[in-house]
Amino acid sequence: MKKLILFLVIAIAILDYGCRNDDDYVMDGQLYGSGYKWSQKMKGKVQEYTLSTFWAKEENGKVVIGNGNPLEDKKSQQITGPGRSRDQFNSSGTIIKREFFNASGEIKSYIIIEAEGKIINKEMYYRGDTLWAYSKNTYTGNNLTEVKYFDSKTDTLYGRFVINYDQEGNRTKVQVFNYKNEPWLSNEFSYTYRSDGFTYHIKDYSVTGEMTLHDQYVFNKQGDRIGEHWDRKIVNGVIGEKRDLIIKSENDKKGNWVRRVFYIENQPYTLWEREIKYYD
Repeated sequence: MKKLILFLVIAIAILDYGCRNDDDYVMDGQLYGSGYKWSQKMKGKVQEYTLSTFWAKEENGKVVIGNGNPLEDKKSQQITGPGRSRDQFNSSGTIIKREFFNASGEIKSYIIIEAEGKIINKEMYYRGDTLWAYSKNTYTGNNLTEVKYFDSKTDTLYGRFVINYDQEGNRTKVQVFNYKNEPWLSNEFSYTYRSDGFTYHIKDYSVTGEMTLHDQYVFNKQGDRIGEHWDRKIVNGVIGEKRDLIIKSENDKKGNWVRRVFYIENQPYTLWEREIKYYD
């Protein structure tokens, strides 16, 4: 049970990191053990970015930081509420450190990544200054095909992810297994991409093969995500949730968003702010 609980901490935030071309961009979100299962391209040579998320409200015609979920739907908080994190990248665009902050601005946990160029060799997960988990990563060519997570004290396996790709290097399927090598929770995630490589559809499947989630993303001509549609059979114990989101963003000179507001039912739901530093 302890192993399942600890692996849950890792697997809640399954995320995608796949093969990247040598174009001038960085993938936002590269660790399977931290983040979420969609990602997007950040233009330019990103050195680091700090992401702050808040509940949102409208005040005098402007969207500002709120004090709670404006929809008062506590069972359906699927967009990140208040929080702050910082990602750092090497000159090849590979993540080398991730930090999570508490409400007082202190670092509560962090991840150190051993990377060579675009290859992630090992991830080390810390709570405070205590190492509690680490990964062993397997590549096939430039594609990360398996990630195993281990207890740092006992070196026992928490669980693993197996990743498949298409010919363009886009991740198409992820399977999740527990320490017994059994299919675990939402065992499989499948992905569909647009011609420009942006994730267009995400589907989750249970261990019995039933689709439990279907997220669709809407983009404008510039490739910015401007909307989402959720179709979720089971979400936090709530059955049959469907929602449409509108996303309004402000971009920097590189074309990366630095402020983003999510709307549900024409009400501001969450506000995301991102401070980006570049190598050039």
